Amino acid sequence: MKRNILFIFILSLVSINVQAQLDRSKRPPAGEEREINIPDPNVFKLDNGLTVILVEDHNIPKVSYNLTVDVPAFNEKQFGGVGVSDLAGELLNSGTQSMTKDQMDKRVDLLGASFNASSKGFFASSLKKHTDELLKIASDVILNPSFPQDELERIKKTTKSGLETAKSDPGTMAANVSNVANFGKAHPYGEVQTAEDVDNITLDHVKMYHKTFFKPNISYLVVVGDITLEEVKEKVEKAFGSWKKADVPKIPISGVKLPSKNKVYFVPKKAAVQSEIRITFPLDLKPGAEDEMAAKLMNNILGGGVFSGRLMQNLREDKAYTYGCRSSLSSDEVFGEFSTNGSFRNEVTDSAIVQILGEIEGMIEKEITDEEIYRAKKGMSGGFIRSLESPSTVAYLALRRIKYNLPADYYKTYLQRLDKISKDDLKAMAKKYLKPNAANIVVVGNEEIADKLKQFDADGKIIKMDYKGDIIKDIKPAPEGLTADQVVKDFINAKFGTSDVKKLDKMRKKIKTMKSVYEMSLAQVPQPLVMEMYVEKPNKYIRLVKMGTMTVQKEYFDGEQGGSTSMQGNKKFTEEENTEHKTANVIFDDIDLLTSDKMKFELLGIEEVNGKDAYKVNVTEGENEPKTYLIDVETKLPVKIEAVEEAEGQKTFTSSNIQEWKEIDGVKFVSKMELSAGGMTFQQTLKTVEKNVKVDQNLYGQ
Repeated sequence: MKRNILFIFILSLVSINVQAQLDRSKRPPAGEEREINIPDPNVFKLDNGLTVILVEDHNIPKVSYNLTVDVPAFNEKQFGGVGVSDLAGELLNSGTQSMTKDQMDKRVDLLGASFNASSKGFFASSLKKHTDELLKIASDVILNPSFPQDELERIKKTTKSGLETAKSDPGTMAANVSNVANFGKAHPYGEVQTAEDVDNITLDHVKMYHKTFFKPNISYLVVVGDITLEEVKEKVEKAFGSWKKADVPKIPISGVKLPSKNKVYFVPKKAAVQSEIRITFPLDLKPGAEDEMAAKLMNNILGGGVFSGRLMQNLREDKAYTYGCRSSLSSDEVFGEFSTNGSFRNEVTDSAIVQILGEIEGMIEKEITDEEIYRAKKGMSGGFIRSLESPSTVAYLALRRIKYNLPADYYKTYLQRLDKISKDDLKAMAKKYLKPNAANIVVVGNEEIADKLKQFDADGKIIKMDYKGDIIKDIKPAPEGLTADQVVKDFINAKFGTSDVKKLDKMRKKIKTMKSVYEMSLAQVPQPLVMEMYVEKPNKYIRLVKMGTMTVQKEYFDGEQGGSTSMQGNKKFTEEENTEHKTANVIFDDIDLLTSDKMKFELLGIEEVNGKDAYKVNVTEGENEPKTYLIDVETKLPVKIEAVEEAEGQKTFTSSNIQEWKEIDGVKFVSKMELSAGGMTFQQTLKTVEKNVKVDQNLYGQ
């Protein structure tokens, strides 16, 4: 489950570097105690328990409404699957029982307004004169959503495409594993959404989420703008007075086990040139706790600010290991969290971890200077004061104060409390909250760095995980006597019905040309693409990617030279690329695994893929990077092929997850596949295969 971060920006006001000239031989004078004049917003409740917070701002004739439903932490798998709340939130934008999505969107557009619902409420804004109509739409969405099935399917498809892309994003991978390491998969904060979760969520699950949690008695409506208290009372009562209150169940959740020693979690990412490093652990810090401000000030000295934090000064300015390394320390009503994060070159991964742990330890053991305290306080106070220029911030401060039952003067005395934090207070916070010897060290990176990480684990081991925080099982040895050559030979036999080289050659000779048509879909493109692939003996090919009737990309090789055309322009193959294509066989190129003397095989063992055993075989052609084939032990057909491609000096990892094979005229073809490359993932489905078709020779060329 995603953590409620609605108010974190208020608590984590960004520190800035203060450029004032300082006499470093003297401690800067302490600031005077100041009380801020923050206007008290109007707060009232409807009979159904809906809390309304109003901040008047009559400078511009606009009014905004922000509804926050205080959904408690719960395990989303119990409600159908991780992500059910997000799906419900998106589906709220799909219409009501009285209007379709298109009708609702048109009404909002005609008002010149904005409206967006989410898993925990909505935000709406318009000119004051359109307030009544906008609130009518908003209340209809919250009270009478239609939850159309076709929209749910559309949103699920988009969500799954986004998840596929996230599989190869190092930041997402590190965040997922950090959450699992800190909280465990049984805790709401440790849940990681997968495509299986999305598939499992039904319309009934979405409706149950809305029915269970969307209650006025746990909700807050923040109103900001050109409107009076009397007007708000009348309009909000009319819009939401009929919203029925009800008890919201208290769903038990598992506890959080604090780490007792350093553990290393490694997520392998092929072709990675950088390591994503997070040193993190949960901490028990509640919003509004007495030492919350001092803890955050301490963290700002460690890893806050733009360049002023110790982590940035050391790892960027001094060591040049990274462009950025920062830390965060968050409070939460369930459980908070500390984390450092940064991306580092492979060769300095272990050195970076040494330095980060050293800086965390240094906050406990080394002196905190007067200048560091002065800068951090200036940054926090300046950011806080500037934030008060926005009426919306004033309203959210009131919301947070009410939500967490903070003292009435909590924010009015913000600067006074900040001024009083001493060096001893900061040292106490470092000792209390920083755990350099009881942390989860999460690294996403190239396999070659894995062994260097064992030194940071208290037990000298590393836990390997995949992108979603599942433990990667150790590879099992292959059966005694089984060779890589035999595994490859069995694959060719399973695909072509024979592994006899003469028969395979005869099969090839019967085919002069071949046309394959695929449908492709990816999250970044709103409609399906069609790929037409023409191959012509011995080495010619044309690949066309179309959107509707328009060709958006073409790649070709005419036997001597090749190139590509796209919306980014035309490009010709290099001499090296042309030479490589000249030696390629385009008809049934898998046969080359048996016939080419350039091929070398290595059987690495047996690895589990999608719950089934697969032989892991490295295939190396000449001086190229090896391709990894994962071949199903039972079917003898590949279920995954991984490769590192290099173009223009850049290495890109590609992964082909083969989901289905289809037999056509005695030969098995990949009929359904998920391909990930360059941070993008798309689904590819085979539609037709035709042999010995006529190829338009005019397609060769740009």
